[in-house]
Amino acid sequence: MSFDLVVDPEFKGMNGYNRGKNAIPEHVYFILDAESEAVKIGIASFPEERLAAMQIGNPHTLQLVKVIENGRGELERDLHQLFEGATFTNEWFRLTPEIREYIGQGLTIRPLKIDDDFKRFLPPLSDSQKAGLEEDILKRGCLSPLVLWGETLVEGYHRYDICQKHGIP
Repeated sequence: MSFDLVVDPEFKGMNGYNRGKNAIPEHVYFILDAESEAVKIGIASFPEERLAAMQIGNPHTLQLVKVIENGRGELERDLHQLFEGATFTNEWFRLTPEIREYIGQGLTIRPLKIDDDFKRFLPPLSDSQKAGLEEDILKRGCLSPLVLWGETLVEGYHRYDICQKHGIP
């Protein structure tokens, strides 16, 4: 028994870069490793699955922070060239203010519930502490994670207030 191998002329390989009329749309994505302040700019048909695959074996928490739907390889290439001065290696870039600003475009700040019972247990910041925290967030972004229980903010009230004030996602 023999089989003939039939290859669709539109087939471009198993890596998801099929550009034929029945191609699965690809998306340019930004995955953040906040601990190392690195961002991966890549392209995939399913960015959430790409994130899950990258998270396996990675000691840092990775976060999908921006997806440009129906992005093309040309856009990914252009972004790599735009941010080439911040390249760590291949598709990983230092989280510069320029990249942070680009990622912030189109993002919305998720409204969180503030539970006064939790908030009561946290000591208030002095004016100088709050000013220092605000200066740091404006300079480097809000890199420390907020602690949530569902949609309720449990820890990170001061950071959340500052981010809300300045429109930082």
